[in-house]
Amino acid sequence: MVKNEVRGAEGSVDSRRNLAAAAGTPSPVVGLLTIVAFVLMLGGSFLETFVFIYDKAGEHEERRFSLISIGTSVPTSAKDPSLFGIRFIQAFYFILVLAAPLYNIVLFGYLYFMPMAARSRRRLLFLTEVTFAWGAIEVYFISAIFSVLQIPEFGTGVIDSGCSTCFEVGAKLLPEYTVLSIGAILNFGLSLWLIWRAHGVLYKHAPETRGCWC
Repeated sequence: MVKNEVRGAEGSVDSRRNLAAAAGTPSPVVGLLTIVAFVLMLGGSFLETFVFIYDKAGEHEERRFSLISIGTSVPTSAKDPSLFGIRFIQAFYFILVLAAPLYNIVLFGYLYFMPMAARSRRRLLFLTEVTFAWGAIEVYFISAIFSVLQIPEFGTGVIDSGCSTCFEVGAKLLPEYTVLSIGAILNFGLSLWLIWRAHGVLYKHAPETRGCWC
C-alpha cells in the first residue's frame, strides 16, 4: 500500500517537465530573478559597504569595509594568524555569508529548470532548504546597519577620558551598500517563495509519513 502511494506521489509531477512549468511559475521571471539575486550578492560582496571614521587631534582616518575585506582581515585580529581556530572562523564566515547563499541560488535554478524524478526533486529541495537556513547574508545586511548605529556610541564610551573632543569615532553606510542590501532582500524573499511553490507541487500527493529526503 505504501509503495503504491509513493509511486503515485512520484508520478504526480511529470519528470519530463521542469518544476517551473509544473508549479505554474513563469520561467522567464524565475530565471531572471535568480540571476539578478546571484549577481547582486556576488558583486555587492566586493563593494565597500560601510566606513569607520576616526578623528584624533585634527587627524582624520577612515577604514572602509566590504563583506570580503571583513573576512580577509579576520587573521589580523589575532596574535598568531596561523592558528586553526582563526582560520576556521574565517572559513566559516565565508561559507555562511557568501558560499551558502550563492550555492542556494544555483540549487534553485537546477531544481526549477532541470527535468528529474519527483524523488530527486524532493531531495534537491531538501538541500535548498538546508543552504537557505545556513545562509547568513541577511544577517550581514542587518548587522551592518546596527554596527553603524551602535559602534560610535560604544567606541566613544570606551575611549572617553574626560576629553570628549580629543578622539571621536563615527561610522556610516556607503551608497554601494544598496547593491548588497537589494541582493540580500531579493534572495530572502525569492527563496521563501520558491520553497513554498515547490512544496505545493512535490508534497501535494506525498504520504505524510515520509520525510523530505525520501
